[in-house]
Amino acid sequence: MVTLFECKQCGEKRAKITRTKNNKAFFECDGCGESYWESIVPTKEVRPTVAKSSTATSPAVPINVGTPSEAAPNVYELSPSVIEASKSGESESFRGLKHTVQELLPECWLPVEACLSLIASRMIIDVDHCLGLILVAPSSGSKGTTFDILGYDSPIAKRSSFTPASLVSHDTSKSEAQLKKIDLLPQIAGMILLWPEMATFFDMRRDDLAINIARLTEAMDGNGLAIHSGSHGLREYRGKKYRFNMIGGTTPIPHSAWQTLGKLGSRWVFYHFPQPERTLESETAKLRGNFPARKEEAHQHTAEFIHNLWTGMDSIEWDREADNEIWHMYVALSAMAMVKWRAMARTQDTTGYNPVDEEATNRLRESVYALARGHALIRGNTQVDFDDILFAHDINSTNMPTDRHLIYQAYTKLGEEPELSLQDVKQALHTENYDVAHRVMRNLVDIKVVKEITHGRSSRPYWLRVEGF
Repeated sequence: MVTLFECKQCGEKRAKITRTKNNKAFFECDGCGESYWESIVPTKEVRPTVAKSSTATSPAVPINVGTPSEAAPNVYELSPSVIEASKSGESESFRGLKHTVQELLPECWLPVEACLSLIASRMIIDVDHCLGLILVAPSSGSKGTTFDILGYDSPIAKRSSFTPASLVSHDTSKSEAQLKKIDLLPQIAGMILLWPEMATFFDMRRDDLAINIARLTEAMDGNGLAIHSGSHGLREYRGKKYRFNMIGGTTPIPHSAWQTLGKLGSRWVFYHFPQPERTLESETAKLRGNFPARKEEAHQHTAEFIHNLWTGMDSIEWDREADNEIWHMYVALSAMAMVKWRAMARTQDTTGYNPVDEEATNRLRESVYALARGHALIRGNTQVDFDDILFAHDINSTNMPTDRHLIYQAYTKLGEEPELSLQDVKQALHTENYDVAHRVMRNLVDIKVVKEITHGRSSRPYWLRVEGF
């Protein structure tokens, strides 16, 4: 299905985009036969329209990409007419669920929506790797409530605690027949693994964490897992039938864990979902409501929605070419920008130079696209539209260490003037420690997403977000 737009010549909704170049799209109208180029460069008045999206986690910003040496950012944003023409609408069941959860537990809707998109993405045949979505929030930050709303019925398989070694076990005290009964991988194949508390996993010693992440990484490549040991020899489960998706929850994880994730190529998207402002009035109001009853009602509606949605792993064939090329471009831009913000500066030796660890965009690009398509499916559509792409980008724009996420949010709020002072940095990080603020910003300078400047004769530093990121 090709997305049609309103032709600016004849006014009929029969124009389609046939190609793009730089910051323009070429439209051809099947009605009047006219063809023309239309700019997709952002205008200031566009953003308030986009910011009204229910999925926005922060003031919306253009999706940028570029290099530090470029004189100007390469910014892409559609005109309001193109945005409106692209929208596919939402099913009655999705609108009903959204209204119910927002009425009962409004702070949980965005993470529930993200998890539903993750679940739906497992139904798409060409998603050839296992996708993980990790909800990141402070203690008592609605992670557990979100998981209770989702429930623990099929296709969700909850495991409160497990070790990656249990995927394919080599317990020396068990026979081969016994091992087959306890291996986790065949139990979760084709399902959604729910790991509600991952904080202790990320707090492991670095060497242990690297071993465990390496095993999970291989399993989440989507082709099964093979482990060889001296006690049982080779034990393996091979093939795409052992694919699964994973939903997890954790408090903000330490930088040492991010260093390990970066080296091994993370298969997970971390979502710092927004936390509501807590006031005396809001906390008092919660005491007056029947929280367990509201949570159970939200769960009943969500469980029914999942039951009607789920058609099994690899059950939906997606026509990628029918998706508008501009949406593919947005996904690519989002992935290219976020790998920069996720990059890790390496400790330097006494000789030589250790370059920044920056992952390739392949895995992240496919993960963001899978989430966008999952979001389209839960809305009742079989092609992505602008809302799906914006939703996936909003999640991806939080997919970085917590301190960087806070700085990224601070830049987002600045809009046209992406420059932070030391006081701005301290406020964003919620710290009064100047050394901490300096250290965080120096790290961002090292990975080339910001640059340090001064004004006039003053030695006071300011940090400018690099154009394109």
